[in-house]
Amino acid sequence: MWMNDYNVLIPWAGIRSALPAENAAIQNNTPPRQWTLGNIANMKAQMKRLGFAYDWSREITTCLPEYYRWNQWFFLKLFEQGLAYRKNSKVNWCPKCANRAGQRTGRKRLLLAP
Repeated sequence: MWMNDYNVLIPWAGIRSALPAENAAIQNNTPPRQWTLGNIANMKAQMKRLGFAYDWSREITTCLPEYYRWNQWFFLKLFEQGLAYRKNSKVNWCPKCANRAGQRTGRKRLLLAP
């Protein structure tokens, strides 16, 4: 489509700030922010070497405060309006993915109202 003069957006995502990335950083004795940003730079370099024609000026890095502060703000607005609430619920628990805080099933979670 791009070769036919259409504007094309190809979203690409990697697990950058999820619990497995945090655990990998801990295992490698590296601060999670440094680990994550290093992995992003590595993947970007690989994609450039492969010749992918991404417009890197449109990149969004969701683990940076400039991005997630707006997610948090938006979620708080939903919560204030009663469109998000807290309740006990079952959690798909993976013992391998446990972080140092020791997350467990049955904890209160914030959920979006149906």
